[in-house]
Amino acid sequence: MSCPYTMWSYGVVLVHGEGDNSFTLATRFKEFKYQILWFGDSDIANTQKKKEELKALDIEVVDWADSMNLEQRIFQDLDWDLVQELIKIAIDSFGEESVIDQLNNVGVEQLSNAKSYTSLTDSPELRLALGKTAHKKGWYKDITKGELVGEIVAKYLANISTSDVYRKISMIRTWIDLDESSRSPS
Repeated sequence: MSCPYTMWSYGVVLVHGEGDNSFTLATRFKEFKYQILWFGDSDIANTQKKKEELKALDIEVVDWADSMNLEQRIFQDLDWDLVQELIKIAIDSFGEESVIDQLNNVGVEQLSNAKSYTSLTDSPELRLALGKTAHKKGWYKDITKGELVGEIVAKYLANISTSDVYRKISMIRTWIDLDESSRSPS
């Protein structure tokens, strides 16, 4: 699924529209006759109605399965060795002691004795704690760390071909690959 071109070479522009603002921005751009794909988290229940409103406006909506945010989804879907790479990104930014302390505060039993991230063992409980903590503490909420996460996901995407991450990236990729003229304002 690798591509030698960036999204921008296909006439696609990313617009950061945090929270409720993302729905407003999508609607406004649609009013200007742009083709829109809204991509976001699904962990906030009261956004479902807004997503349905976007769909009614013929705006493509892509969000994560199982009421998750991005961080939760990637920690659920990636192989354990890749999860450890994600933890290492956080450690490189915040320090191992800080990351372990942040994880200890979420009450996962195996973390109470953890001194190093390498001693962690894979479990659904730990993956959930990692995703929630990464989201809450903003482990990847800057461009540099976000790009590092993206590189990991892209490099190993074929290994997770049955995952929701793979499905959603494929949906976005298909949308980008549509006839370029279908995205131009009328």
